[in-house]
Amino acid sequence: MPNLKLRVAMLGPAAVGKTSLLAVMYKFFNQTTAPTELRLSTDPESEAILEARYQDLLKLIENFDATDQGITATEEPRDFSFTLDRKDWLGKRESLELEFIDVPGEYLAPNASAKKQEYYRDVVSNSGAVIVTIDTLALMKGGGRFNEQVNQVKYITELIETAYQNISEPRLVIFAPVKCETFLQAGKNQAELGKAIKAEYERLITKILAPKVKNVAAVITPVETIGCVVCGGWEEEKGRFKRWYLNKIHVDDPMQTRYADQPLRYLLLFLIKQYIDNQKGLWSKFNDFLQRYDDLKEALRRFASGCRKVTPFEILQGHDFFRIHR
Repeated sequence: MPNLKLRVAMLGPAAVGKTSLLAVMYKFFNQTTAPTELRLSTDPESEAILEARYQDLLKLIENFDATDQGITATEEPRDFSFTLDRKDWLGKRESLELEFIDVPGEYLAPNASAKKQEYYRDVVSNSGAVIVTIDTLALMKGGGRFNEQVNQVKYITELIETAYQNISEPRLVIFAPVKCETFLQAGKNQAELGKAIKAEYERLITKILAPKVKNVAAVITPVETIGCVVCGGWEEEKGRFKRWYLNKIHVDDPMQTRYADQPLRYLLLFLIKQYIDNQKGLWSKFNDFLQRYDDLKEALRRFASGCRKVTPFEILQGHDFFRIHR
């Protein structure tokens, strides 16, 4: 059994890509950490769901001209528990559990019941970190005309504002733009992605998070879930977005996920910093855990040191939460 559980809330509207992000994070992690002491595992049911979602992504690139008609949305809240431990030839199990709470996007919709909205707020309030999943195509294409419809920035801002009203312990907000391949190609000005996020989430970043800089860190970590497609346009109906049209860069390109390790690296770097600073409250159990397992702490530290910090990756605030001096 895992020794410690830490909660991470997945935040975003329906079909924005939250579960798909989890699927590529899980798939990509073990490839990234194969030469190291770390490994990631989950329960059979969760693994089956994530594998099915991964296969859905593969289907999107089977044809040269692909229509992103959306992957089946999550219908009920689900916990995906990722057990992170150190490979140990003696068989000793030293582990921590990252519990990702994947809440259906409909809980965020304007017409969601008060009970569903309260549930989502409670999840965010009681999680050490939040991953805001962003549909980059909606953010950037057509001058961002579909951004509010698809990404529901207003409701995400209001949810975090309410959930973070009385926090006193460290929190991490990860802005994770997905479907970003079109804007990260060679020759593109990759800084434009960060500028768009800062502009469209301006109230959340400057009015809600910035005043809480002593307690809240925020970063931008894009993830190319597919990696080999670019957007060839979109279809709309009566002025509202309907679907994206995706084109493969080269007809024979396989799926080429990139940067799926970065949200986990930032999360772990943030947690290790809490250990070093000996924070109490929410993080005290984490501190006690790592004090018992120095070898796992060192393995986590080495993995976390691979955080990218060059555009389009950016620490928006709380730089000290990611500085490890000893």
